[in-house]
Amino acid sequence: MARHVFTTLVEDSLEAIIKVLLTTRQAQARLISAEVSDPGIENVKLLTMSVSIKPEKAEWLKRKLSNLPTVLEANYIEVGTGLKERTIM
Repeated sequence: MARHVFTTLVEDSLEAIIKVLLTTRQAQARLISAEVSDPGIENVKLLTMSVSIKPEKAEWLKRKLSNLPTVLEANYIEVGTGLKERTIM
């Protein structure tokens, strides 16, 4: 398991945030922390999650998040042995 930090821009609704968290759970990720903030864009929230997840599951989660209609953009960084950044639009 490796630590990853996922950031997602989601529609400003509780339902959108819950969908992202449930999708993260399906990836068998262990949620370390999560924070919702206002990125300064109308009707959009920034959800930042720190998770412990297998590297191959991180790729799966990246694809699943990109397919959610409530997710506008998703990025992740693997923290640890080196930084790898992935962007989904």
